[in-house]
Amino acid sequence: WAPQQPPREGSFPTDSAAAWFGEGAKLTLSYRFYDQGTGKTVILLHGFQGREEADLTAAPWWWEQGYGVLIPQQRGYLEPGETNRTPATFGVYEEFDLYDLILAAGLTEETVLVHAKGSAAAAAILMAANESLAGAGLDGIVAESVYAQLGQMQRSLVKKLFRLGDWFVGRFLRSRIRSSVGFEPDSVDIRAASANTSCPILFVCGSQELLPGEAESQAVYDACAARKELLTVPGSYRALWLSEEY
Repeated sequence: WAPQQPPREGSFPTDSAAAWFGEGAKLTLSYRFYDQGTGKTVILLHGFQGREEADLTAAPWWWEQGYGVLIPQQRGYLEPGETNRTPATFGVYEEFDLYDLILAAGLTEETVLVHAKGSAAAAAILMAANESLAGAGLDGIVAESVYAQLGQMQRSLVKKLFRLGDWFVGRFLRSRIRSSVGFEPDSVDIRAASANTSCPILFVCGSQELLPGEAESQAVYDACAARKELLTVPGSYRALWLSEEY
């Protein structure tokens, strides 16, 4: 997918994450902005282990609705060989990156939606609930397959991959994440963030998802204090944009 006109390309430093977590969190990310000049923009964000190409799946639909499409690089998913690479943090640093992106692209006075998957959906909800980042403003979020609580999600993932016990997994993750990125995974609760935002959220998940799983989206939806809706795609292992029906 690509409109006839070329995108506006730009870049932005991740100053906000660096201010909160130290200079080790600072890097420069680029973006492509297909602007329609309508004053409406959707930011497309892929999830953990995703790629920018996956964001293009939803782009044509949003373009047809009159939205400009903004696709940024994401932390931890830069091209091989690039030197400013830092790990993905499942939404924690990324909420600040999203804020810096909106400011850098000059979107603070426009209608801005975020359509995000997995950990990127968590980042959008965290940003919407963070009063210190209110200057960017979000008008709506489409949250596909979001997790409810980072510590529990990571324990489930590692246990599934390596068949390890709860105690070992929990201790390993706490020490590894605390030493590398400076926060406790158990402190990252998307349910609590969802309960403290006024931003409307459409939650989407597949009924056969394994991780995070339908129950995770349901838990964040139940906690959400804003205008909300939950769409479950029957029989799907993934969420949206898989059939003409949705």
